[in-house]
Amino acid sequence: MTSDQQPSAFPLTQGGIRGWATRDHYLTSESWIGRDARYMAETAITRVWAERGALIGWCRVCERYVDFLYAKPDHDGPPIWREYLTCTGCGFIMRHRLGLDLLLQVAMTMDRPPRVFLTEHASPRFVWASQRWPDVIGSEFAPDVGTRRRLGRYLAMLQGVAAAEIRHEDCTALNLPDASQDAVLTFDVLEHVPDYRAALREFARVLAPGGWLILSVPFDYGADEAIVRARLLADGSVEHLLPPEYHGDPTSDDGCLAYYGFGWSLLDDMRAAGFTEAWVIDAWSPVWGWLGLSGVIVARR
Repeated sequence: MTSDQQPSAFPLTQGGIRGWATRDHYLTSESWIGRDARYMAETAITRVWAERGALIGWCRVCERYVDFLYAKPDHDGPPIWREYLTCTGCGFIMRHRLGLDLLLQVAMTMDRPPRVFLTEHASPRFVWASQRWPDVIGSEFAPDVGTRRRLGRYLAMLQGVAAAEIRHEDCTALNLPDASQDAVLTFDVLEHVPDYRAALREFARVLAPGGWLILSVPFDYGADEAIVRARLLADGSVEHLLPPEYHGDPTSDDGCLAYYGFGWSLLDDMRAAGFTEAWVIDAWSPVWGWLGLSGVIVARR
């Protein structure tokens, strides 16, 4: 999509959610123009609620008034909200709640329960989704039996059952039929996949026409291109192009290496992978517990 084309209107707009298909259109939006006012409001919120460590609001996922918990940063200004604002009801942080809110909106457009695939299995998000819809599939990248057993025990605890088996999947070679899913959800996984474009092609392959990919990634709203932090070499070794950055990993105490940080070119990668439309999501509402920049991206098959 070129910058002079009008982006498609984003159809999932409950709660004032908006989506932008190009950086140029984002930079002329009210979201960008009002960024200073937003920052001042977030700074004030941080100070006013600092002693309590929570913002009172309405969670659109668990549908009740809750506290959105956050930690006061050790610097001036607000925290990185996408990793905080944990709901005391459902327990989900901001980017999780926003992604699940979008999934709920997708489900409302259908006359049957959606077929959903999550790139997580031993997680409260999977349990939440599977309690609502019968055809939810979750998976972990857990090729060794020991890791699957450990995660299985955690999943069993979450589900309140005696035992649970973990499904292992590689995002770049999914063991799912073509056009078999209505929605794919993946939260901060893509940056850990060395060949993330192959993962995008797989997500497009398994989605039915009109299906939705909802994901979150570390996203720089001011950057055109992705930042390549590391790359996997042919012999299986890793070449670090920037200082290594590791994120939390449920399958390992060592953390998971981030290969990328993303910019607007990710939307081009999505369209090249087979998606007809893609948007960077803008959602800002202290009432809903949405502050800062979420890094949530949505694409439609």
